Amino acid sequence: MISPLCEEAVLSAVPRKGLRVSCRGSVSSTNLLVKEAIRAGEEPGLVISALKQEGGYGRQGRVWVSPVGGLYTSLFVKPGKDLAQMPSLAPATGLAVARAIDDVLMASGLSCQTMPCAPLIKWPNDVVCAQGKLCGMTVEAVGTSLCVGIGINLFQPAGAMEVGGKNTPAYVADLLLRDDRIAGTDLTAAQRELATAMLQALLRNFFQIYDIWAEEGFGALRQAYEGRSSLVGKEISLRNTVDDQLSAGVVEGFDDQARLLLRTSSEVVQPVSWGEVHIVSGHQV
Repeated sequence: MISPLCEEAVLSAVPRKGLRVSCRGSVSSTNLLVKEAIRAGEEPGLVISALKQEGGYGRQGRVWVSPVGGLYTSLFVKPGKDLAQMPSLAPATGLAVARAIDDVLMASGLSCQTMPCAPLIKWPNDVVCAQGKLCGMTVEAVGTSLCVGIGINLFQPAGAMEVGGKNTPAYVADLLLRDDRIAGTDLTAAQRELATAMLQALLRNFFQIYDIWAEEGFGALRQAYEGRSSLVGKEISLRNTVDDQLSAGVVEGFDDQARLLLRTSSEVVQPVSWGEVHIVSGHQV
C-alpha cells in the first residue's frame, strides 16, 4: 500500500484560484483520470498526482514505466487558444520542469557552482541531464481542453527499470548527491518530503510558465527555452517512429511556435514540428 502525499501541504505552497490537487498512491494513469474528469464536466484547475502508475503512457501512446520512485502528475487546463498552437505547450512545460528541479536543488543548499549538472530541455518533451532522462511530458486535447502529463524520476526504484528506446533514466536524488533508492514498496519520510517539495515546485513553475504561454504565446518564452536547450549547436538526425530518417543538420534554435530550426547540409534553415531526435555529435543525452 502506497500512502499518497499530503494535499494540504502541496496546496499551501501554491496559491492559485481554482486549483484542486488530488494526491493518490497508485493509479492506472493520472492522464486517464484527468481526461475522464474533463469528459465528466470537471472545471479546469484539477491536478492529479500519484507515486505509482500501473498503466502509464508517454508520447504517441508508448508505455511509460511508472514504479514507486517517480512523481506522476496530470493537469487540466483550458487555455482558450487555437488548437494549432497547442504543440508549443509541451516545450513550455519542459522549461517549467527544469526550473522546478532547479528550485529543489537550490533549496537543498546546492548552488549553480556546486550542482553536479543542471537539468536541460530536450525538444520536444523531455528534461535531461548528463546521466540521462529526468522527465517526460505529454499534452493531449480533449475537445478544447488539455491534459498535461508530467512524469519525473525522483529515486531509483527497487528493481531494474527497463525503459524503451535509447533513453537512460536519471534521478533527481542523484543530482542532490543523495544515495536515496527505493528500499521497499513505499517512500521513507525523507523521500516523501522531497516528493512533496518537487510537486510544490512543479505546480508553482508550471502555472507561472503556463500563464505567460496562454497570454503571450511561446515567443515570450523562446529565449529562456533556448538557454536551457540540450540541442542548440548540436548535429542531429530526425527520425520517425519506425526509425526512418526525416532530415539532419545542426540545431540553430527554435521559433515562436516552438518549432526546431535545423540548418541542413545545403545551408537551408528548416523549421521542424516533430520527429525523434538523435544526437550525431556533441554530448549524448
